[in-house]
Amino acid sequence: MAEQQDFVGRVVGAASQGAVGAVVAASLSAVTEPIVNSILVKRVPLSEAVKELDPERVKRFLQTTLATNFIKFPFFEAT
Repeated sequence: MAEQQDFVGRVVGAASQGAVGAVVAASLSAVTEPIVNSILVKRVPLSEAVKELDPERVKRFLQTTLATNFIKFPFFEAT
């Protein structure tokens, strides 16, 4: 019984670490990816790309990256 509780505890711990990693990575990506895309696609300087950063665009991108990362990260931590 103690072995099963230890296993469940490790699985829950790994899933929790994966969830935290997913939120952190999604937050960073939601801010940096639109900037990088502006620099690479529009060929604008960094300062202009930062000025063009739109909170609504960041919010939409965060929703996408968060969903994707919640699928990936807990599985990486569990293995």
